[in-house]
Parts: sequence; structure tokens; C-alpha cells
Amino acid sequence: MGADNNQERGDRPAAEPGPWLRDGRRRYDKNDKNQRGGERIMDWTTLAVAGMSLVGTLAGTFGGILVSNKLTTYRIEQLEKRVAAHNSLVERTYKLEGRMQEAEHDIRDLKAARKS
Repeated sequence: MGADNNQERGDRPAAEPGPWLRDGRRRYDKNDKNQRGGERIMDWTTLAVAGMSLVGTLAGTFGGILVSNKLTTYRIEQLEKRVAAHNSLVERTYKLEGRMQEAEHDIRDLKAARKS
């Protein structure tokens, strides 16, 4: 009763089937050069473009990782230099504080000796 019934009644003819079958597979077209046995075959240019895209992506990714690694290493070295300078300043300050305490004790001792 489907398409035949429509044509018998004088309605418009049934629509041409699309390129896809009901189960989702593509309909085989014997005039299509990219199909053999119902399967789509990739063109060499498509493979070349995909390969170049892969190479470009990998090169960009690894290049970015290397540049980032070099920048991180440089920044860590600069921070280590600043920390070393700060630590030497702290050591010098500690030594000066010790010498100041000795000087204060000496001054107190001299004042006490002067009073007596």
C-alpha cells in the first residue's frame, strides 16, 4: 500500500530515495569513484593533509613545551640568584646585630667603670 498505492491514486510519485539506507549505511553508487563495495575510500590528498596536520600539531605542541620549559628554568635561576642575595644580606645583618650587642655591652661596662 506504500508508494504503489500513491501512484495508482494519481498522487505525485514517491520521492527518490536519498544517499543513505535506513540502517545508516551509505547507498552504493556505481558511478561514484570514491566508493567500492559500499565503502568510502579516502583520497590521497586527504591523507596528505591529515598527515601534515598531525606533524604540524605535534611540532607546535613539543615546541611550546620546550619554550615553556626553558622560560621556567630561566625564571627559577633568576629567583635562586635573588634568594642567594637576600640570604647573604640576612647573614650580614645577623653578624652586625651581634657586633652591636658586643658594642652595647662594652659601652655599659665602660659607663659602669666610670661611675665607680
